[in-house]
Amino acid sequence: MTAVGREHQRPLVDDWRARAACRGMADVFFPPGATAGSAARDVCQGCEVKVECREWAILTVTADEVEAGTVFAGVSARTIKRWRAQRFGTQVRPIDHGSYAGYEAHRRRGEAPCGECREAYNAYNRAANARRRMAS
Repeated sequence: MTAVGREHQRPLVDDWRARAACRGMADVFFPPGATAGSAARDVCQGCEVKVECREWAILTVTADEVEAGTVFAGVSARTIKRWRAQRFGTQVRPIDHGSYAGYEAHRRRGEAPCGECREAYNAYNRAANARRRMAS
């Protein structure tokens, strides 16, 4: 099995992820073009670091992972997102920097958008304008 995914892109020194039952099983948890399912949940069932994984996921899960159906600590990213909302309410949602949504989140908070988010917003608008020009 191949090691792909954000947790496998840098060396793990003394990290809970190095002890995870899913280590090296990215194709089960991040299947291309499909959602993770019962196989991923089965791997998590007896994992010794499930609590650490769940806490990490509550703080870091992204909208893309929710849409992709990714599984963390034996539960869906959608469930993790709901737990985060219950724990923190709506005020402590992390910003997905470098995205159109990140730009909008900065604006809703009354902040000046960071450079990455401003760049993503401009790229989105350039692409939308190009689509409109091609449609006319």
